[in-house]
Amino acid sequence: MPSKPAPLAPATAHGTDAAAPDAQQATPTAPAKAKAAPKVYRPSASVLARALVAGEVKVYRQRKFGTLRLLPFYANGSEARSRAEAMAKAVRADGVKAAAQAAGVSPVTARRMVANLDLSLAIERKELDALWDGKAATVVLPPNTATDADA
Repeated sequence: MPSKPAPLAPATAHGTDAAAPDAQQATPTAPAKAKAAPKVYRPSASVLARALVAGEVKVYRQRKFGTLRLLPFYANGSEARSRAEAMAKAVRADGVKAAAQAAGVSPVTARRMVANLDLSLAIERKELDALWDGKAATVVLPPNTATDADA
């Protein structure tokens, strides 16, 4: 009994075998990695941290001479937090001037980044929750509460 012939490969639109590589076919590329959104704080997290991430409140520091300075909150997982953590690590290793020069910022900016990171960590540890009553749109820290970067 004769053997069955092998099935032919189906032809493509160009009239070539499907097994043959097609020069016009684009190679698949990996999808671009999306920026990670800051992590959402859980209900057990600091009340003030959740409010800051939601934009319900802003934190200011009262300077010695009475004016207010808006302090940023570096949310966990944010790009600003990553930069501040890298700056803090560089400051510990090389000092403020060398770390600032390597990052292309002034030493004052480097100190503020580290101080604001410390403030963000203190907020996340619930150390400043008592300063916010849950209703006010601003929290004003007295002079030298969490940081003295720009007193």
